[in-house]
Amino acid sequence: AWDFVVRRYDGHTLEIAGGVDETLHSHPSVLLELRGVSYVDCPTAFRHALVRLASAEERHGVERRTVVDSEAKVYAIEAETMGSVEVDTFFIVAHDAELRTLD
Repeated sequence: AWDFVVRRYDGHTLEIAGGVDETLHSHPSVLLELRGVSYVDCPTAFRHALVRLASAEERHGVERRTVVDSEAKVYAIEAETMGSVEVDTFFIVAHDAELRTLD
């Protein structure tokens, strides 16, 4: 199973590492780096994730909770939490994102 963990967050940059559960912490396979982060609503660990841009309706819902800069993007993460097999949707507001595969 593919698991994901928040590896680092310094108030500006959020790193989410992903990989096979047995090797995730020592050898992650992918790293999602979100920069210019202004809002985080997601667990620190989750699995089977699909990351996408939020729909207009979802963005509006996030805008009711926080100020979203016109240049920012609202990312939606559809995933299972570590405590449930039910898929939920979580949101991160950031200016930029990069997905890298790691050796």
